[in-house]
Amino acid sequence: MERLRGRSARECRRHEEWHDADARRDGNAGRGAATPLQRLERRESMLNSRLEGVRKLKAALEPLYQLFGAEQKQMADKLLLPPMMGMM
Repeated sequence: MERLRGRSARECRRHEEWHDADARRDGNAGRGAATPLQRLERRESMLNSRLEGVRKLKAALEPLYQLFGAEQKQMADKLLLPPMMGMM
């Protein structure tokens, strides 16, 4: 039972540290953690940045891939961008 209490206390501390780090990232240090809307806005911004990178990669890869022969395409299919494992 004591081990369980210790484990729970460690989890609570980690959660508080996560919220503190979250507040520092949002410039809210000392004012509490970011609100759910602020966290969603930050996530939206990160996803938009990632989407922009994917679009740039696609724009560069598309014309190159079209130049490949059948055998080269098979090799590229195996080596380039393996299937994603769930959401990231």
